[in-house]
Amino acid sequence: MKNIVISMWQFVTYFFIGIPLKLIFNVKTDYQFLYEKDKKYIIAANHPERIDPFLISYSFPLKDFVKLIPFRFITADKYMKNIFLKPILLLYGCITTKKLSSGTVLERSIKLLNRGETVFIFPSGEVEKKNKKYDPKIGVAYLENKVSHSKVIPVKIKYEKLPKKCVKVKYKESIEMKNEPITMDESAKKIYSQIRISGDLDKDTLYNLPWSIKDNPNGWIEPTTFCQLKCPGCYRGLAEKNPKRQHGSLESLKREVEWLKKHRNVQTISIAGGEPLCYPELDKLVKFISSEKLKTKIYTNGLALTNNRLRELKSAGVTELIIHIDKYQRNVESEEVLNKIRNNYCEMFRQEGGVNLGFIMPLSKKNISDIPALSNFYKDNSDIINLVVFTLYKDMLPDKIIDKNDIISMDEVASEIKKAFNLEYCAYLGKKNSEDISWLFSLSAYSEGEILGSFDKEFYKSIQKNYYNKKGRFFITIKNKPVPLSKLTPLISNYSVRKIISKLIKKGRTKLNSQVVLIIDAPDKRNNTWELCEGCPDAMLYNGKLVPSCLLERIKSGEDIYTY
Repeated sequence: MKNIVISMWQFVTYFFIGIPLKLIFNVKTDYQFLYEKDKKYIIAANHPERIDPFLISYSFPLKDFVKLIPFRFITADKYMKNIFLKPILLLYGCITTKKLSSGTVLERSIKLLNRGETVFIFPSGEVEKKNKKYDPKIGVAYLENKVSHSKVIPVKIKYEKLPKKCVKVKYKESIEMKNEPITMDESAKKIYSQIRISGDLDKDTLYNLPWSIKDNPNGWIEPTTFCQLKCPGCYRGLAEKNPKRQHGSLESLKREVEWLKKHRNVQTISIAGGEPLCYPELDKLVKFISSEKLKTKIYTNGLALTNNRLRELKSAGVTELIIHIDKYQRNVESEEVLNKIRNNYCEMFRQEGGVNLGFIMPLSKKNISDIPALSNFYKDNSDIINLVVFTLYKDMLPDKIIDKNDIISMDEVASEIKKAFNLEYCAYLGKKNSEDISWLFSLSAYSEGEILGSFDKEFYKSIQKNYYNKKGRFFITIKNKPVPLSKLTPLISNYSVRKIISKLIKKGRTKLNSQVVLIIDAPDKRNNTWELCEGCPDAMLYNGKLVPSCLLERIKSGEDIYTY
């Protein structure tokens, strides 16, 4: 039976201590946790300040708070020895780390969990110091493994000073590790990565792009659902049984382009599919888009792309081709092998000139380890590769279930890419109803395959605003040309520009190339609601409505998803 005294105390103090605390600290929550009645819960959180357990526990919504109480906080024995603190800490549900006659702290925690109480633990084992690396203790993994029907609630708490002082608490979806074929240490590290990485992207250092549904640089059209490949995770379900294959009419596509230009104020039309190079009237479509003074971006698998075909598309007015290549699509074991194929395209685009080149691929737990090999290739070819896009592998089709162990978070991917490329991020789009980032941008400067640095949010903000003031719209595509030193000199007041110029001069060079790395995290479904991307750049027309292109198949199947 649960401890009634502690439960009642925590319930009462929720109102006369918890609510004032939340107001004083200006607590903002991002709540993804979904309570399950038959589960026992262990809360695992990072620990930057001593007051963390109170802010985290009192910030649960009341409906879940009353189900989870009493909270039992695993507390260092030095605090429990204090004769003044001990009575208060015991009343709050704290349990000492010291071994007692009733067992070790973990043995006692197992008993509490089996009684239906919620155990709160900090895997770092102490108040965390900035810039110190922690190896998580296995306590949380041990408890989750030993207690049947138990799950871990990963919680990240972050104290922010700008633009306004606040405390952000992020409650992630509960996780279960006991059935995974990994050791306790591996399980502990995996749980700790959820709370250490989650939310570490500092939005204060990023420009929140002002793109909206009605004022957005990108328009999305799909002229065909024909394709030569069956890519895992294809948003059109072309890897599934009996996919529907058809070409759209050129006239209807022209009307879509006109609508997007008029009602969305687009700068670029992105042509996807299907495989656009299978569309018999692609050249006419590109010429029409070009005649509308818009840029054209084509997403392709590259199989039908030859020097001659690239020349034809260039003549029609294409601005950029983004080629999807990954080892699951091509059924090869190594990205090093695929880099040879990518290199062939790099040489093709160098020979032809005048057309931007980009690459795109999905990322999951299975292939995140390939990032270093990919980053080296993209950096070495930064003279020709203008854009690198990584999408997070997700379940976007109706009635399609993928292994959740393959799913990777934006924070994990951003961390690995930052480390491998040695870059910094500058801009983002958010998600509706959460603190998550949906689109994350980095703009870096290179010279002869060597990174000189990344441009910061102020630089990116200024070039977006200057473009808008000049053209009356935002940009997402710009011709990839070497940037002379003289072009950057007027912007020397910007710190990131000064650093890049300094490195360029030290190397005795006068030109640089820019490369954008973009990470896209598609919408998530939480509590039966889709958290859509703010200002979704890839929204498309369907039955007269603007809808997220990634969720089109679900909308076609009748799923009730909010449309723009």
